[in-house]
Amino acid sequence: MKRILAILLTLVLLLPAVAIGEKFSPSDIRDARAKALELFHDCAFGSGESARDNIIRWEGAIRIFAAGKPGKKDLQELDKFILELQLRVPGLPSVTRVTSEDGANLIIRYNKARELPDLIPSYTKGSQACFTVTHSAAVISKGEIGLTTDKMSQKNRNHMMREMLVGALGLTKAHSRYTDSILYHNKKNQSLSTVTLSEADWLMLNYLYSPLVPTGSGWEAIRQALKEHYGF
Repeated sequence: MKRILAILLTLVLLLPAVAIGEKFSPSDIRDARAKALELFHDCAFGSGESARDNIIRWEGAIRIFAAGKPGKKDLQELDKFILELQLRVPGLPSVTRVTSEDGANLIIRYNKARELPDLIPSYTKGSQACFTVTHSAAVISKGEIGLTTDKMSQKNRNHMMREMLVGALGLTKAHSRYTDSILYHNKKNQSLSTVTLSEADWLMLNYLYSPLVPTGSGWEAIRQALKEHYGF
């Protein structure tokens, strides 16, 4: 059975975000891996009613199309991040930007807020960004991201493009632990305007797409496999 996961973010960025966490500052690589694994549970599985029992991720090539009216800077930032993903997450399937929506399975829509409801049914008024993915048997087959072009500065849109894309890759939950993470939100549901992924973010993506972790694995199986391999 196919399932559609929709994530909506209503982010108020008019006032500075008040940090309730701290920066990711491990003492060494073993400590970094252990702390990132704890965070991975929050971001890949979640908690409460929205928690899931297993990870979801892509297994085939990811073909991204930038739809709507992306600016030159938007495309430059997207291409830069795609290259970073290819270089820093070896287990991730190939990620490319294509020139036709027909050949894409992950569409990023750069549109005005009033236009997005007609393009992405899960988008709600007031949101600055959203993403949705369709998955079956824990395998993501397609996704869609909405980024407003009239509700965010270029810097904030650069951040949200990365945050939404990381979510669409399978780290679908935000957290309030480490302020330098691209997935960080505080109690007011505000994210910081960082435009780079933290060490913790990169470790989590590599955990999600590790060959040690079969698609659809649950938390205990992942925790045991990674702890045994890395020795922490």
